[in-house]
Amino acid sequence: FKDNNLVVILDDRLGQLAQFRLNQVGIYNSNFAKFSSDGMIWVYNSDDQSLYKINENNFVKFKAKNPFTANNISYNPQFFFDLKNQLIACDTSFGLFLLDAYGNQISNSPIDSIQNVFLLQDHVVVKKNEQLFWLNESLEIENNWTIDGEKPPFDPKSINFVQFMNRELWTLDKASRLTRYKKQ
Repeated sequence: FKDNNLVVILDDRLGQLAQFRLNQVGIYNSNFAKFSSDGMIWVYNSDDQSLYKINENNFVKFKAKNPFTANNISYNPQFFFDLKNQLIACDTSFGLFLLDAYGNQISNSPIDSIQNVFLLQDHVVVKKNEQLFWLNESLEIENNWTIDGEKPPFDPKSINFVQFMNRELWTLDKASRLTRYKKQ
């Protein structure tokens, strides 16, 4: 609950497991709170421009200062993905940031005009200028990308959201139609 600076952790039946206020650890203006791959929580505080990793008991495990900085300018990412060994964040006005497992910046990749970012099979896909681009491990745009060796079965210009789950590709288009593509 962003307005109350409150984090509530629920189980799969929506039962409350834990609850805590971020201001108890000095976080007053969080941009996002996301689960980490190891069951903790990533929180970005734009007041001190730090990325925190905290556990469910509101204990700060570690803090990375200015992880989303490029050319001496700090950015506030709108998208954040934890891929176990690395973290990827996107600020649509700048581009992408690659971080290590502790939240320290490894590199950044300026990509202007990003409209959306998706995670497909542990790879990052960027929607830019009504096209989808597959990124390699260095966050560089690859021209041609495939899903399991095949071209995507949809027109990227019509897509608002893409998700890959259990060998099925789901798309949500601009007309709010949800479509499932199953790999045979």
